[in-house]
Amino acid sequence: MNKLQDKYLHLLEVYRDEVSEANYPYSEKSGQYPEKHPFEDAPAEILDDEEFLLDCFEHDYAECFKFCSYRLRNKKDFVMQALKYAGPEYDQIGDNLKNDFDIIKSFKVKDFSKFGFDNIKDEKKLLQLINKSNYKDYTNYHWLSVYGVSKKKNFFLNLLDNSYNAEFCLKWADNSLKNDFNFISKCISKNARSIKFANKNINKFEKLVLKAIKKDGEILKSLGSQFLNNKKVILLAAETNGEVYKYINKSLRNDKQIAFKCLLKDPQMLRLANKKFKSNKNLILKLIKKDFKCFKYIDKKLKLDTQVLKTVILNTSFGSGDEYKIPSSYLSKLGNRNLIKFAIKKSEWWFHNLSNKYKNDKEIALLTVKKSDYQYKYVGEKLKKDKDILEAAAQNFLKGSLTLKNKKKQKNNINDLDSISVGLLDRDLYWYIFYKVNSHKLNEKEYVEAKRIRSDITFNNDDVVYYTGEMVGGRPHGKGYATNEESEWADAAFPSTYDGQWLNGLPDGNGELKEFKANHYPPNGKVEGHYIGPFKNGEKDGKGKELLYRHEERKTKWRKVEYKKGKLISFKN
Repeated sequence: MNKLQDKYLHLLEVYRDEVSEANYPYSEKSGQYPEKHPFEDAPAEILDDEEFLLDCFEHDYAECFKFCSYRLRNKKDFVMQALKYAGPEYDQIGDNLKNDFDIIKSFKVKDFSKFGFDNIKDEKKLLQLINKSNYKDYTNYHWLSVYGVSKKKNFFLNLLDNSYNAEFCLKWADNSLKNDFNFISKCISKNARSIKFANKNINKFEKLVLKAIKKDGEILKSLGSQFLNNKKVILLAAETNGEVYKYINKSLRNDKQIAFKCLLKDPQMLRLANKKFKSNKNLILKLIKKDFKCFKYIDKKLKLDTQVLKTVILNTSFGSGDEYKIPSSYLSKLGNRNLIKFAIKKSEWWFHNLSNKYKNDKEIALLTVKKSDYQYKYVGEKLKKDKDILEAAAQNFLKGSLTLKNKKKQKNNINDLDSISVGLLDRDLYWYIFYKVNSHKLNEKEYVEAKRIRSDITFNNDDVVYYTGEMVGGRPHGKGYATNEESEWADAAFPSTYDGQWLNGLPDGNGELKEFKANHYPPNGKVEGHYIGPFKNGEKDGKGKELLYRHEERKTKWRKVEYKKGKLISFKN
């Protein structure tokens, strides 16, 4: 590599780093892009050096292609190499290559005027170019009529399949094809949505509609009021798509035959049904068996029906946990303890949203924590310290669980702070199990340096926290310093430190909390949040001072603050 090449390669590397820095949202130079590309003013010998430029593509994803010489931008093998990267645009290609089949195919050009005569008249090539595209949003499709392609039945039948938006190619077809009953019928056989592009005045159009709707009921919504008000058509559409219920008028929604057909196909449509259908117990039981989530739309009286609730319990499957919320509240209102126990035996997630009355019911709570130690966090406050509850949850944790990979039982280790199972434990339960396993630690006093501790309240649950200071019983207790700077973040680091008094594993007493700017680290990194004052149970609590950036003055200032249980209740600038 000669000196000139070395110079421009270096400039390109600097440019790439500046762009990367500008793209990074947490950088102090975020949004500050270079004014111009270094090759904008490069000499001709650099911009016509094929071997050198191919190496440069690696550094800027071929953004520099647009500055290459006219000769190189018309050289096919060079251009094809550039197309392996994201940089080149179709308009930057040399004029001699703009109608080239491979170039158009690589760029997925969607303007027929740029295809050129050779590509359009060659049906095989044309089909390849179009089939390469996922969406048929081509422009200048009148060019197809110039070469007679828009009248070729087989061309369109070869293009049509059941893929997303494939039917849009019929938009390019000549009107003679859109009026051809047999042609449209064949199109519908391949893609029911083709009916949307048929001439509505075609002879026996309704017959085509029925054929299309039988294949895909959703089409009904785009066929106009003539068919949306036709009971025969609606019933046919409902066989494949219950959602047609939301496109028809209210009087037809009240038709029993239509309602039952649509609702049984899609129980979520119950939200649009009248009270008569929402309170039809036999119908509701069928709908719940098909889709338990429709429970939220049924009549309030049925929500308190034992048989209905039991059907919900039998058919509910875990998604996010939210699906238990509404039926759990009605399970509590009904007050049938046997039904509640039946629900928890099916899934411990029913416990989560029960009323406090049942969260403080020892028999029900025991039944729950025996199934899931995670649910201990939802146990009522009256039972949180109950030895039987704690012991049952502890035993469930210690026995472990089946691994997803090989379905073998894997025991949990309370001392493994990297374990997800440990991280999910409620704080009280964690320490109960910790002392059960580490009884020798109960009253042990020690001074530790950079010891991994559980992240609680002050730090995020998934933080990796190290502590230096006094400890009692395996917990920070006394004076100490903690940092989460070893944590793993996705695209940026957000370190925090706490230095001050601790009590039973939590910041408690006077302390100092620093929250550093993204990718800045203690001790000398830039601080974004800074509080000095009292803490209680891991939260800011009392009168202290806090560093605040004031936008109107464009500088950081201290202010007096008062917190209560972590919430700011007053401040004074």
